[in-house]
Amino acid sequence: MSAPPQLVASEFGSPLQLIQAFADRLEAELVAAILAFPRLPEDILRTFQSNAGHVSAHLTATATISCAAILAFATVAHLLRDRRQAAARERLPFIGMLKLMGWDLLPLIAAIVVARLLLVRWFGFAPGEATFPVDLAGGMIRWLATLTLMGVIFRPNISSLRLIALDDEGAQKAVWYGSAILAVGHLHAVVLEAAGRNGLPLDSVKLLTFTISSAMLAGTFRLFHVLRQHGLRPELYLFGIWLALLTLLLWTWGWIADDFDLYRGIKGTIAATFVTLVFDRTLALSIALSRRPATMRLLFVLRVAIDSIAIAVMLRVIAEYWLVGTFGFVTPADWPHFSRRLTFASVVLVVAAWLGAATHVWIEAQMTPPEALEAAAARETRQARLSTVLPVVRFTVLALIACVFSLIALSALGIDITPVMAGAGILGLAISLGSQALVKDIINGIFCMLDDVFRLGEMIEIGDVRGRVEQIKLRSLRLRDDDDRLHTIPFGEIATVASYSRRLSSVTATVPVARLPNRADQERFSRLAAATIRSEPVIQAALIGKISTTAMNDEQEPGGRLLLSFHMSRPVALHSEALIASLVEEAIGDAGLDKLLTGKVNVFVSDVREANGSVPVPSPRASTP
Repeated sequence: MSAPPQLVASEFGSPLQLIQAFADRLEAELVAAILAFPRLPEDILRTFQSNAGHVSAHLTATATISCAAILAFATVAHLLRDRRQAAARERLPFIGMLKLMGWDLLPLIAAIVVARLLLVRWFGFAPGEATFPVDLAGGMIRWLATLTLMGVIFRPNISSLRLIALDDEGAQKAVWYGSAILAVGHLHAVVLEAAGRNGLPLDSVKLLTFTISSAMLAGTFRLFHVLRQHGLRPELYLFGIWLALLTLLLWTWGWIADDFDLYRGIKGTIAATFVTLVFDRTLALSIALSRRPATMRLLFVLRVAIDSIAIAVMLRVIAEYWLVGTFGFVTPADWPHFSRRLTFASVVLVVAAWLGAATHVWIEAQMTPPEALEAAAARETRQARLSTVLPVVRFTVLALIACVFSLIALSALGIDITPVMAGAGILGLAISLGSQALVKDIINGIFCMLDDVFRLGEMIEIGDVRGRVEQIKLRSLRLRDDDDRLHTIPFGEIATVASYSRRLSSVTATVPVARLPNRADQERFSRLAAATIRSEPVIQAALIGKISTTAMNDEQEPGGRLLLSFHMSRPVALHSEALIASLVEEAIGDAGLDKLLTGKVNVFVSDVREANGSVPVPSPRASTP
């Protein structure tokens, strides 16, 4: 009996016609299966008798190849058991997962090498030859690859790297029972293909495959029920049930429509999804367990890159098997050209995702330098500014990357982006004209944050409203006053801001000397001290105005004092006395005045308002670099 013609969606005028054609074909197949059921034993017996000599000739080769490949797989896996356990104890899960996947692939590679050597070198079969030993060897390798993937997903003895939340017993049952179900599936596909090739009627083949597939589906349902008792979450349980039903439906569609593109597409999509989830969960664990910001940022970029590549691969699989094959939206003749366009567009989107992630971590790294370079107060101030500026900067840059690379991808697919750009321009003009106040608020807010006018947690006063900055949105600022009232102020209405959190301190460094140096030495010390103090990034960022040097005679004791006076932000000044003293001592040594030093350098920090009435009057020998 010849195979019925394929059902191609593009050949029908509407989806209703396609559904009607599918229903008619399904009805015809059911009738043919019912009629084939009484003669099924006779067809199987006749096929076996007519090929008995052929089967017996290949039985030895088939058994030898299968046993040798499985033995090689099990032996190598057993020998690598200790190495796998050592890899699981790596501090970073991502490194451990990479090592584990390497050790997991070695048994599969050993099985492939053994099977190919026996198949080609020992028994003389040509690769790709349509014979039962070749088909069975290929099916067995695919089953071992699936078994390896299941081991990676469930990790029976490594709960920390387990993709699905199950206990150890549940993970072992998932691997063993799942492997048994998949073994039945691969074996029945190879056997029925060989039987159909050697004379078994097509209706009998379809009846057998539908019966075996239904039994596999029942076994899968039973497995999910067992795993539900070992910690499988309800949403994963329902997802697995629906995924199994969809796979059976597409397998049935393949036999009815004589087109397995949808089944191959869903199978490839599932495999790519599971592999992606393995890497994604591993990277998420590595990020959570890492204590180094640089490592966390690198892993984040790597995670985004892997996820974007996986999504691009899945979209390509869907396009190749679904749009070109069954539904026929793209003809086979046009597929090579469309494939190149799709590949380029996918690369563009992957680069966009990587660039967005790299931009995000770069901005974060630039605005959060290592803590060793800053005092505690300076770190808190910088963190407040980060929380204020980073969301807007990140949103703007990522939106720009998304728009530009999306237009490039659409253009690569052959879509004319001129109407899109024109429409976007008209829409932007209409929005800007209709919401001038909104645009004004957003622009003013951006400049306020770029100018560092206020930060989260600061006490400020805007007009008649005084309060602490509680939240900074895209177009408005929220203040909490002393009466616990929340004020929302649009950025466009902000004219003057008075800050109560950025008070200045007067810093005075006193250098006791045995005698006052001459004017040239004083000027040299003044220049060196100012340069040394400004060389420290934390102090330079908080310094306001000039650094003045004053020489004073001590009336009570012989000798004198050199006074360094300057203003800087109070939070940094209160935590920088020791640093300023060490910098002044360094400048004293560079100026050659260390022999005149009679004591330690004292640093005094006071409020500017208090210092205005207590600063010593400079002598005529004062200098300001």
